[in-house]
Amino acid sequence: MTLELLCIEDKEEHKANAEQFFGSLGTKAPTIQYASTLQEATRLICKYDGQNDCFVKPSILTDIFFPTGSAEKGDREYRDDLAAELDNVRYDNRTPQNAPWVTDVSLPPPSGIYVVMHSVGRRMPALMVTDQSHHAKQCNPVTEWIRKFREGKDFQPGIVGNYQGTGSKDWEGAYTLLVARREGVEDYIHSITEAVSNLGDAKTKEEWQKSMRSFIRTPAYLVSQLRDQKNARMDRLADKFEGMRKLGERTQRVEMVYGIDLTKMARSC
Repeated sequence: MTLELLCIEDKEEHKANAEQFFGSLGTKAPTIQYASTLQEATRLICKYDGQNDCFVKPSILTDIFFPTGSAEKGDREYRDDLAAELDNVRYDNRTPQNAPWVTDVSLPPPSGIYVVMHSVGRRMPALMVTDQSHHAKQCNPVTEWIRKFREGKDFQPGIVGNYQGTGSKDWEGAYTLLVARREGVEDYIHSITEAVSNLGDAKTKEEWQKSMRSFIRTPAYLVSQLRDQKNARMDRLADKFEGMRKLGERTQRVEMVYGIDLTKMARSC
């Protein structure tokens, strides 16, 4: 299975890092189409109009702030529309302090908002990826917007930020989260992450991942032992472990098919 992916990024260094990560996946890498402006991204997204199978449509990783690619009048209209979107969340989101791109046309606007709106309407899983915290001054209005926008949506968009202050983007974590969300194993990974954290025994990255692996591989024999007790309480426990076992097996298949390590999944806002 080869995943179709749209990657929207205007900065060459970030695009190079993305290409390096996806190249490391070898034959299991997604088929990627890149765009650097909103016009290019919209053209690629609209190619799939009329396609009803959401698993044939691409998933999307998009920058937040990048050029619209439109001439002056069109660019101005985009900026005004994006400012209005943010105003719907909070009245001061378009102030010069929070949104200098409204008046300063040399700064790229949050065109990723349009990408997310296009993707959700077409049932395409999408994540924004930024090189800063999603609570940074200019990102925070977008964070507030996306939390309100995704309410009640089937495909939940989010923002994957960088909290290490390195100025880079977590392409691996974002892509892993996108796959986990698309394949329905995100909540399972979160649950075992919490379980491992509660144990408090993992001191190194290797110990952490070993503990995660042991939780992913819930043994089938435990289910049969519980069933043998033949009482309602044990049956309920067996049902719980049976569900975990099936999700664990699905998780391993997802890792094998996509060539990823789900213990490296990023969290999104």
